[in-house]
Amino acid sequence: MTGESWSDGAKNYRLYGVQSCLRSTTYTNGAGQLADCGDASLAMFAAYIKDTKPVCAPVIVLGELTYVMCYSSVGDQQLDLGTLLISSGFAFAALDKDGLPYSANYAVAEQTAREEKRGLWQFSDVQHPAIALAIQANRPAGNSQQ
Repeated sequence: MTGESWSDGAKNYRLYGVQSCLRSTTYTNGAGQLADCGDASLAMFAAYIKDTKPVCAPVIVLGELTYVMCYSSVGDQQLDLGTLLISSGFAFAALDKDGLPYSANYAVAEQTAREEKRGLWQFSDVQHPAIALAIQANRPAGNSQQ
């Protein structure tokens, strides 16, 4: 389980258009200590699932992975779970291979969360997971330095 994906028996699911922090990437929290960004994304994802009991529908099935859109009930409103996670600052708009967001709405929610320093954006050294993945992809083979 990550901050945007989970398994239910043999089935694997992922929120469409959402990217959580990567496990083992760190940020410096308010106490000046390094914290795992992926753990923070996962904790918020789990809290939203527990508190809002989202209903999900498949969008795309690729092999053993099903991409889903989920809606949560908050009061009398139905809210998109991806938007909740991203606008709270604990997830990011996923980018395609050209660096463009899969969802324009998610990109706007992310920009607003960043500008308002919500969630993880309040910490100056939080790195967008797309940047971390690009750095990792461009690292020469056999080079374990970051």
